[in-house]
Amino acid sequence: MLIVISKLVRADHEEVGGVIREGFRGIGKDGVEVQVLATRSPQRFAGRAWAEPPRRRSRAPETRWLVEIVMPARPPKDGYPLEWRYPHLKTAPTFVAQNWRDQLFAVAAHEAYHVKQFRMGKRRSEIAAERWAHRALERTRLEGKGPRIVRRLPTS
Repeated sequence: MLIVISKLVRADHEEVGGVIREGFRGIGKDGVEVQVLATRSPQRFAGRAWAEPPRRRSRAPETRWLVEIVMPARPPKDGYPLEWRYPHLKTAPTFVAQNWRDQLFAVAAHEAYHVKQFRMGKRRSEIAAERWAHRALERTRLEGKGPRIVRRLPTS
């Protein structure tokens, strides 16, 4: 999996990449490119996955599935816990984020599930992706990890 993070994202890029990789846990990563873009909105985290990457988008030649994640240029430190649900979906689970990493993790896991649906030839289901993301976030919390990824030390 290739993760490309915009220079406009002011969070630690290694940490952002680690949270996204953790969000993709349990989903095949081969052929996936994740592009992380910055927004000025202090709380807006969103994502999109393409079964067929748009031709006009810059991407690596080996990219089969493209995922775009939009996050605040400067992730917020306050305003938590934050509760949200996917709009207009009555059966979508309610998420509670303890910090910006939880929000990023939930978006990454949601989009990862769409990649899984694309691989299996299934149609995209927002409810299934939301439920997967919710279970993934709860799983990481039960494991005591949460999406707070410990930085990897460089290997010599």
